Amino acid sequence: MIGRRGFTILETIFAALLLGITGMALLNILPTSVLAEKRAQNRMQADSVALSMLEDARVQPFNAVLDREKAVADNEGTEFKAHQTVSTDPANAYLKRVRIVVQWEEAGWSHGARVREVTLEGLIVRLNR
Repeated sequence: MIGRRGFTILETIFAALLLGITGMALLNILPTSVLAEKRAQNRMQADSVALSMLEDARVQPFNAVLDREKAVADNEGTEFKAHQTVSTDPANAYLKRVRIVVQWEEAGWSHGARVREVTLEGLIVRLNR
């Protein structure tokens, strides 16, 4: 058709509908990625707390390594509760097993809050000097 300009009303409605559907799909991805980032940050913080406690146990004298608890809060208010359990190997008095469990509550949008945990274990050897 000669002299035809612009789009028909049907083409305009179809383009707006397509743009709207695409926009909605992109907006649905955003909360999921924010939640995944927060979960990853919490996991890294819990790993850091557990490693810190294990390093503290390694630098203490062998007989001073005992059960203990520690609570740490991050900048966003998530509280991490760590529990250190120490057991002596019955077959070897020069060896202690240190087990650290860090727990925190993590909010989700479909199932409410869930308790997550990280467990770290290590061995401490008493050296004769």
